[in-house]
Amino acid sequence: MSNFNLEHALEALIFASPEPISFKQIAEIFESQGYETKQDELKEALEILRERQTGVAIQEVAGGYAFRTNPDYGQLVRALLQAKPQKLSNSQLEILSIVSYRQPVTRQEIEDIRGVDCSSALRRLLTVRLIKIMGKSQGIGRPLLYGTTREFLEFFGFNSLHELPTLKEYEELNQDKKEEDDEQPVAAEEMILKDLFEEREIISEDHEAKSQEALKELEKALGNVQEVDKSIQEEADA
Repeated sequence: MSNFNLEHALEALIFASPEPISFKQIAEIFESQGYETKQDELKEALEILRERQTGVAIQEVAGGYAFRTNPDYGQLVRALLQAKPQKLSNSQLEILSIVSYRQPVTRQEIEDIRGVDCSSALRRLLTVRLIKIMGKSQGIGRPLLYGTTREFLEFFGFNSLHELPTLKEYEELNQDKKEEDDEQPVAAEEMILKDLFEEREIISEDHEAKSQEALKELEKALGNVQEVDKSIQEEADA
């Protein structure tokens, strides 16, 4: 191809991919089509694309590359889409923080930390696909285990969970504020996502509708767990 442009080719691949495309996938596609492109050349071209400041940008998220609109123009984009933004409540953000830092984690473990029921918040987070059911614990009643999803990484702009601020970093950044604050300090992991992403808007109603099947499965699973817990309690009381 005489007019081949590496940067343009990369933009085409990333734009056409329905989800973040990894560097390995990109390299394999070039190789399969007979392009003798060195990995260093690919990395350099990707870095050039990432540094461009326009209305859209290529961002490395969830282990791959994807286009993202510039947040500075979010209001205009929302007007175009005419979608009402939805936000997570404080309690949902706190629970999401606990899940992200302690996964895999059970509902009971989350409630032990927060001291209140969290079933409705978990349903909401599952509905918008920020958390998922990872399996069942080996404890009594085999409660469900929760963890974050690839959508969680994509939404918050992380390439991996390793990019989450450590609790030590968070506490150091907020040390001065804590010293001036007369209120009882809150556990860092309960507030870290709230502080970082308090103004973020999340998945549209259309996206949420596609997750209703997962919600039904969750409710069914929670019902099964409650039945098991009830049976165990009855046997203990007998």
